[in-house]
Amino acid sequence: DSTIEFAIKDGSTVLESASVPAASKVTWNFDLSKMPEELTAYTLEATYKDASGNPIGNSVSSRVYKTHRPTKLNDNGNYIDTNGEIFYPVIGYGKPDDYWQESKVHGVNVFKPWIESKDLTNLEKGLDMYEDLLDKGAKEGVKFVIQFGASEPTGYPGLSTDRMNAFLDRFANHPAIFAYFLIDEVSLKIKPANKIKTYDYMQKWLEEGYVQVRSKDTVNPIYLLDTGTRAAMEKSSRLGDIFATDPYPRAESSVPGYAYIRTRW
Repeated sequence: DSTIEFAIKDGSTVLESASVPAASKVTWNFDLSKMPEELTAYTLEATYKDASGNPIGNSVSSRVYKTHRPTKLNDNGNYIDTNGEIFYPVIGYGKPDDYWQESKVHGVNVFKPWIESKDLTNLEKGLDMYEDLLDKGAKEGVKFVIQFGASEPTGYPGLSTDRMNAFLDRFANHPAIFAYFLIDEVSLKIKPANKIKTYDYMQKWLEEGYVQVRSKDTVNPIYLLDTGTRAAMEKSSRLGDIFATDPYPRAESSVPGYAYIRTRW
């Protein structure tokens, strides 16, 4: 019978392998202890073989990492507040002004400020702006999603280690932080005609951002938002700790990929 041959690799070194009977969907539970380092990219490889053990087609692979959950998320996926109780977020978006205070009246308890890239060009200005928001939020009982910089990878300063560390060093223990935010609507940023913005590039970019944040802050989660087709969202949802979508009630033909969302609105 045909099989799927799995392997976890560190470079060319096989750390663990297994042979699983081929099917339309297969599962392999590998031993995380075989991956000695946290936040290090390993390779998960799968090869389809016939009954004689000959490969059918090319092997497929993806990067995998080992990391602990951020401590604000328990084993059931619940967000645990600083008081030890489960926190149920109702998230709003908008300009970083008094809009968040108005939203609080209507039950919004987490706010993602819509901050323009130019407002974060000056690092100290961006840090001061967030500190003011966070301090006000702490007094009002509102949390914020922290955005490191612009929402585009190309020319994006947000994944500069020095820049991210400046945010993390200053705010990691602030009680008004809900999560960190790397990019908005992942799938809509991908442009297949542009080799710079292929999905693999975007995935690697987000993985690097996750590793940078998690290596500095083991407490607060990373928040990721995407929209589009179900397949696209299933892929991007694996690249953060908290996944959200913003299904606007648009006509199905207005934006490619919105049909899946629209028919379930």
